[in-house]
Amino acid sequence: MGFGRQFAQYRLPEWTAHYLDYKGLKEAVKTLRLNRLTTHEHTETPALSKGYSLAVEPLIPQESRRQSAQELLQSELEKVSAFYRVRRQDLETSINGIFTHLQCSKEKLLMLSSSTDLRHRLPSLWRAIHQVHRNLWCLEVFCEINLLAGQRFVDLLRQRHPEIAERALKALQGADFAHTLELQGYRKRLYRLIADNITNGDVNAAKQLLRDSETYYNPGDVCRVACSLGMAVVLVLWAVSLILGVENYSLLVPSMPVFRLSFCLLVAGWVCAVVLYFFETRNINWVFVFDIQSQIEYSYLNIMRIVSHLTVLWAILLLLHSWHLRYGSEDEHRDFLSLATMTLCLCYCLFPGYPDVRKGLAAALGNILISPFGSVDFRHFFLADILTSLAKPLSDIARSSCYLASDSWLLSTPPHCPHETFWLCLITVLPLYWRAVQCIVKYRATGNAYPHLFNLAKYLVSLLVVLVLYVPIFAVNAANKTVWLGLSVLATAYCAYWDLVVDFGLMKVHTQERAFARWVYYAGGLIDALLRCVWILTLFPLDFLGHDQLEVELVLLGVSLLELLRRGLWAVFRVENEKFSNLEKYRKNDLVPKVPKIVLD
Repeated sequence: MGFGRQFAQYRLPEWTAHYLDYKGLKEAVKTLRLNRLTTHEHTETPALSKGYSLAVEPLIPQESRRQSAQELLQSELEKVSAFYRVRRQDLETSINGIFTHLQCSKEKLLMLSSSTDLRHRLPSLWRAIHQVHRNLWCLEVFCEINLLAGQRFVDLLRQRHPEIAERALKALQGADFAHTLELQGYRKRLYRLIADNITNGDVNAAKQLLRDSETYYNPGDVCRVACSLGMAVVLVLWAVSLILGVENYSLLVPSMPVFRLSFCLLVAGWVCAVVLYFFETRNINWVFVFDIQSQIEYSYLNIMRIVSHLTVLWAILLLLHSWHLRYGSEDEHRDFLSLATMTLCLCYCLFPGYPDVRKGLAAALGNILISPFGSVDFRHFFLADILTSLAKPLSDIARSSCYLASDSWLLSTPPHCPHETFWLCLITVLPLYWRAVQCIVKYRATGNAYPHLFNLAKYLVSLLVVLVLYVPIFAVNAANKTVWLGLSVLATAYCAYWDLVVDFGLMKVHTQERAFARWVYYAGGLIDALLRCVWILTLFPLDFLGHDQLEVELVLLGVSLLELLRRGLWAVFRVENEKFSNLEKYRKNDLVPKVPKIVLD
């Protein structure tokens, strides 16, 4: 999506007239370029080659065009700065008013049992604090998106008119609204006022109090999600009790890939909803980072509502399947329920109610599939990286398709899948290949050996692990197994190091305040490193995990679920780090504006 559309989406309706005229500035640059081309086309003598034309309609001199563009930029910057100064003065007055209000309400504040009682005991004070915080947030978004628009304009000048780009950059840096540290000072002052008077000096509690007030909760949606989830848990427990009473456990094996695949899809939906919850509560502007349309309602509650309904349907199918295995006769083991469960998977992949989501995912997957010829943006890298963790759930697609395409689903017998090892190897190798090719594409586009070539080495080592395991020529003696073990240890250590240092940014000094406390990042890094040891199992063939088929299926389920949880943890920290660090240059500008609060109370 172009920046012009993003810029339009981030404008508050009440302040529309006070933003930079980004479209007008772009038109001025285009006019300069067209005038230059036309001047060269109509030049007939060397004496007239520096700015004038002998065309029938004389052109404006090039120097006048440049001066006009600079004056337009200066007037736009002054317009934004003037509005910023007015809003800043109003903000300072409001904070002073809150200080006075707090001083007058000291006795009532001492009677509060907790900071959450503020909105009920002192609603006028709460509304005033909430209003100031909202206006401060909107002013920060206003400054950041205008600063980003100015930077994009300067970048455009560098490409077409470098002679005036530096002057434009100095003018932008000298604008009042470009000094966002002033607003950070107001924010710290507001936190300190709330901490000193309401939260007993705890600044983090003050931040949490304001953050909770900005989080949207729909009680009806929460109730429906909770009821659906509770119903699904009861049904699953009932199904498990029936499965434990089955005499012949071999009857469970044929349909396991179908139910495991559908269950992993549902867990991925729940993990996605939880990740979005952290993005929304911690004000991580993931929509801007992924460069997607912000008009779509990507609420975590909406996704939870859809996934909870599908979870109940899956639990009902599992219960019916368990009942059929427990009480059905041997000659009636015709597993129509597996076919119904596979149909549920297809309905889930269609993501009902979100056609734009389906379109965006299809476009992203299309770019990944045609690598190295597709574009490589952050959303393409992110999705391809997640696919590298889903080797075992993706392999269930091939096994489930083989099961349902043969007569096995009618007889509940293990299917005989031709070339199964080849397809499982291909499904494991392709995501790693896509990421390796994406690293090469980004290296050629940016010329930066770090991090792209170092990231490429990580995926090449993982590819070697897969090839040593699956290609028969490599697994014939103990020496090759030793090589494989060394490669596995190297791949696990390399991936864990990359997660902690590059993706999580634990070794960097961030000038801006991060979304979580520092200990959260180290605890998350430790969990990620431990679960990376489980991730390496997703690259192994099925016969490596055990000899009993039922045990193998259960180990696959556990490994897949742990890897999905690890990926959810990784997604939160990776996107949050991308907000501060544009290390791999997926964005043209480093600045990521805050999430806009569209409603001004």
